[in-house]
Amino acid sequence: MAEDKLHNIQNKLGITDLDEGNRKQLFQKFTDAGGKVVDLNKKKEAELAAMKAAGKATPISPGKLDSDLPVRNPHIDKDSQKPQAKPAPAPSIAEEMKRNPVNKMLERVSARLGCTFSGILGFFSKKFKQSFVSLICEKYQNTLLESRMVLASMLYQNQMIAGEIKKRLSNDPTQPFLFELVHRYDKLYDEELFNRVATMKLDPFCVDDLKPYMIAMFKPLYVMKSYSDVLRRAVEGAIQYEKELRRLDSSIALSNSRSLQGNISFIFQKVYPRLFTLIDFYYKEDSKVKEIPFKDYINITEEESIGTLTIQWKNEVDYEAVKERVKESIKGGDSVTPEAIADDSPVPSHVVQEPLKKGLELIVNHVNFNNVINAHREKKDLRALFSINDKVFLTYTLVDFFDKEYASLFTSSKVSFNVILNYGSKLDMKKELSDSYYRINNIFERVNEYLKVIREIRKIETDGYLSLEERSGRMNQHSIQRSQISRALRKDARVLFENFSKTLTFIMTDFNTNKGVVQNPDDTLEFNTRVDGHRIINGKKVIDAIREAYYLGFTIHYLLLEGDLGGSSVVLEKPVYLPLRTE
Repeated sequence: MAEDKLHNIQNKLGITDLDEGNRKQLFQKFTDAGGKVVDLNKKKEAELAAMKAAGKATPISPGKLDSDLPVRNPHIDKDSQKPQAKPAPAPSIAEEMKRNPVNKMLERVSARLGCTFSGILGFFSKKFKQSFVSLICEKYQNTLLESRMVLASMLYQNQMIAGEIKKRLSNDPTQPFLFELVHRYDKLYDEELFNRVATMKLDPFCVDDLKPYMIAMFKPLYVMKSYSDVLRRAVEGAIQYEKELRRLDSSIALSNSRSLQGNISFIFQKVYPRLFTLIDFYYKEDSKVKEIPFKDYINITEEESIGTLTIQWKNEVDYEAVKERVKESIKGGDSVTPEAIADDSPVPSHVVQEPLKKGLELIVNHVNFNNVINAHREKKDLRALFSINDKVFLTYTLVDFFDKEYASLFTSSKVSFNVILNYGSKLDMKKELSDSYYRINNIFERVNEYLKVIREIRKIETDGYLSLEERSGRMNQHSIQRSQISRALRKDARVLFENFSKTLTFIMTDFNTNKGVVQNPDDTLEFNTRVDGHRIINGKKVIDAIREAYYLGFTIHYLLLEGDLGGSSVVLEKPVYLPLRTE
């Protein structure tokens, strides 16, 4: 193409018509005037080379350099090879919108409009609309009452049938919390809560005043919303089990099913969206200054999550099974081989089986009540006011023994526990044990109250200036107070050790099956005797120490529930289990 262009120029200039001599003369004049001979192909190549060189000199982003040019040019200056500091990431559009006060105001206006268009509030005044009042105070309340009437025959009227339905639903291999959903559905009706909310009938302007009650009404629905389809299945299963157990007519079961299924649809398709819109309005108003996670705002705790009650019920069943075995052994219901009981066992002969037997052995071998009270008297401690057969003294001594010897299992880093999933819920055994342990202080505080009452009684007994009538009146008053504190203290201790026993039962059951809770069961416990003093678990394996704590906790709970430390009297007259020599 370049050659054709050159030929046309030659024709226009008439060069082709000149002879050789004239051409040479013309070329000489051209070069003398500064003309140059150019190769068009080489010129094009030179231009391409220049473009490439310019491209190499263009700065390249670090990301592109890493992907397109894996080998750096060695001739580039070292300073230019140093990676430049990455710019701070720009905030996302959503974050910018949250920070923008105008957008937050628009969110609040939008939430208010949502309440208006949903028929909940008026736009220009905080006033509940009559349609919303009717929905909550009449339709929703009546729906829950109707559901309770249908569920009553499955949950309350016949305990045997209710227990069997609970057992069957809880044994579902895929979703063991079916009965819990039915239970939570039944508990949606709270008479006191509806009485509070009924204020809106008389005063529709009480939007702010009813905020905590509306949140309380919404919270269980929020927890159950994602399980609404599973709830339908659970209710249907309960109806079919009731039909089978009570031999109901199919028409009755079908009517119950239609009623409950319709009520569930109404609750989660009509009531829930309205309540959510209202709570969202509250939330936007209260979070305009400080951002609060929605779940924290409505205060949903881990205990309120689905599956928690199922775990609690399972632990109670396991614990009751252990208690029944112990009762049978005490009554002589179990046959015991001679090897089961050592001839020199310090435990009473009618106690023949673990864990009560092992717990009593620990008490007999390591707790001397006479030595304990004598030590108090030598120190002239206030606890010297105790008599040795006082049930508060005996309870306090056992609690103190448990605290000193086994508290390190729950509060120190010597024992490591895994956080596990049980029926879909997280279970932190370390936290469970620690929470229970710190309640021991409440018992010690009650002991101090109890001792102050005893001291007052002793003063009255030795006060020679009081008349017989006045002494009798004061003694009666303080004796009643003493009895009340004694019962309250022993009740607190019973609840405390019931919690300990349930948690430790779960840990031991897991160790015998899955071994998933305790991380270091075979580690040896070591204590500094100069700092920590003597510990009976020193040198023992972690799992053996936990097993001892389980035996002792179970035994203390049994003594407080049905043994020597139970009952209404403040003193122990005839010991059955405890190694006690009365004064």
